[in-house]
Amino acid sequence: MLTVSKEFAFEAAHMLSEHEGDCKNLHGHSYKMIVEATGDMKDGMVIDFKDLKRIVKDTIIDKIDHSFIYFNASKDEVEHKIADILKKSGKRVFEVNYRPTAENMAMDFYNILNDKLADKGIRVVSITLYETQTSFAKVVG
Repeated sequence: MLTVSKEFAFEAAHMLSEHEGDCKNLHGHSYKMIVEATGDMKDGMVIDFKDLKRIVKDTIIDKIDHSFIYFNASKDEVEHKIADILKKSGKRVFEVNYRPTAENMAMDFYNILNDKLADKGIRVVSITLYETQTSFAKVVG
């Protein structure tokens, strides 16, 4: 199988309110995401890297970069208040219906991009999402 990969980077803050460690506090990460895809070759390419970049940026990166990743079902009232203040102030909030762990985010991005690329005959093989330089989650389909 022939695959192509493209790396992306974004900055975002979150809080894992129900976590026992330090991550229950508001904090941020310099994320790196690697999207690996496959499909039938056309004109010598699986997909033009420029097209893959545009799709991933439009679908995910431009919405999440420099945002507060907000878990809308959090049991922590502080998390809801932070999101409300940011929204009312016109700041960027990326709302999700899951705890914003690297694992959950990688799964969500995998599903979103597979849906988005399906009509082009492209399948996402894997999403690797680095939360730090040495810690990452990887979804392989």
